[in-house]
Amino acid sequence: MKVKNIVVLLAVMHGSSLWAACDFPDSERAEAPAWLCGEPRFEDASFLAVGDKSRMPSVSLQNRFAGRMGIEQVLSKLFLAAHDTLQEELPVAVKLEIPDNSDPVVARRFMGIRVFDKAKSPQRHLYVLVGVPESERAALMARARQDIVSLNRDRLLAALGPAGYKAFADKVMAPPPE
Repeated sequence: MKVKNIVVLLAVMHGSSLWAACDFPDSERAEAPAWLCGEPRFEDASFLAVGDKSRMPSVSLQNRFAGRMGIEQVLSKLFLAAHDTLQEELPVAVKLEIPDNSDPVVARRFMGIRVFDKAKSPQRHLYVLVGVPESERAALMARARQDIVSLNRDRLLAALGPAGYKAFADKVMAPPPE
């Protein structure tokens, strides 16, 4: 039992020292940007995510795939936040579905998502920081809420009735305040 505790303690100590150094996940030969270590942060941005892609035949293709991965993660965070705000306004029995964040048609409706930074590791692995600028946050959150309500129209009609659905949908579909 004591040996196990010592191993756990050494693992925690080793992990915390590596965390402070912040190397790239695939290489210890270079220091990674701060946004790649732990939870990504960037000034005046929210719903941040890191997309990444290993070596590809072309840099353009690597950029696109890493960006797409980041956008899907941002959409997932955005839809989850919108879902939670909508769910608070509905009866407990109503369970809302979330749109498919990997669908390119869905992603095109969220043009406010931006690539904030990129970093290439010594192993030619590309990391892309993607998120929502604070100036776009309200509009994209409103868009996500509208998409969720549209996807769940039949479920909401059944639960709220026609008049209740109309009142709820009118409130959600109204443009966000400026």
